[in-house]
Amino acid sequence: MLVHKLLVDLAPPFVTAKSWSIMDGRTGEILFGKCENDRREIASLTKIMTAFVVVQIIRKIKLNSKKTMLQVSKNAATIGGTSAKLKSGDVLSVWDLLHGLMLPSGNDAAICLSEHFGQYLFEVATRYKNNKQQQQQNQQQQPNANNNAQANPDQNAQQDNQRRMASDQPIKYFVQEMNRYARALGLESTNYANPHGLSHKNNKSTAYDIGKLACIAMQDPIMREIVNKQTYECKGRDIYDEERDFEWTNTNKLLGKGFNGLKTGVTPAAGPCLAASFEKDSLHLVVVVMNTKTMDNRWVEVPKLTLWAINRLNKLCEYFAENQLPNGTLKQNGEEDQNNKNQKKIQQ
Repeated sequence: MLVHKLLVDLAPPFVTAKSWSIMDGRTGEILFGKCENDRREIASLTKIMTAFVVVQIIRKIKLNSKKTMLQVSKNAATIGGTSAKLKSGDVLSVWDLLHGLMLPSGNDAAICLSEHFGQYLFEVATRYKNNKQQQQQNQQQQPNANNNAQANPDQNAQQDNQRRMASDQPIKYFVQEMNRYARALGLESTNYANPHGLSHKNNKSTAYDIGKLACIAMQDPIMREIVNKQTYECKGRDIYDEERDFEWTNTNKLLGKGFNGLKTGVTPAAGPCLAASFEKDSLHLVVVVMNTKTMDNRWVEVPKLTLWAINRLNKLCEYFAENQLPNGTLKQNGEEDQNNKNQKKIQQ
């Protein structure tokens, strides 16, 4: 890459993060990185994909997220870890739950959303499968009607059993959808094992993949609006139908001063992590740090890497100007922005 060739002698600053990446937020192209392809547990950076999948479903089925209400299950309310302080029986809108997911990093909100939208995904898959089987049956000629009468009860019983088993595990359907999107978006080193990011040996990604996903997420107007909020207040109803007030503060302490998102994360296995979006004028950078030495290191190291990247890119622009290189030299002739390619894959 031309960036690296020109700036190979300009070393990045020291940071404690075990791996990091700096991406062009407009194109999804990686600009700089260290161990950016190392697979690690990603803690609550998982929730970027959780929210992204919910938003895509909302858009696809034209759901009014502010008027669609979901009830919090006991399973969601008792998940543990970072929380939006939801209680079993609480009723909130999908819109509010997305904020409870992304601002206070609510594992309870992650379970609630994945349960309900996982159930929706299961029902869609079941209808599709049943319709396909019915079409196949209609096309087949059955010489003996009695054979059909004997076969259909067994087949229906099997379908009912599969339906019961699947409906008991809607979260698994939702996680499957998260992984489907990961493949569609070209996140080749990413695998999700749950919707919240609590420690799991199979819930892993890389600084490069998280950066790529963050670039795509920041181009979505709904995602962009939510992750840029420092606080959020809403009202819900409890199990007794009494009004409950919720107020959440964003765990991302970098919001403001150019930073406009995205997501924090920490578990013992993953260490402190942060995916941050920075915009100034026409510049958009996404910076990801994974497994910093301390929680507070994130608030120092991301701005440090951001400033370093800006300085390096400024030197690159000076080089272009001095050598009269045309705009877009960094991009291969005829190359399409990676984010645009990924969006096309989603629509297919």
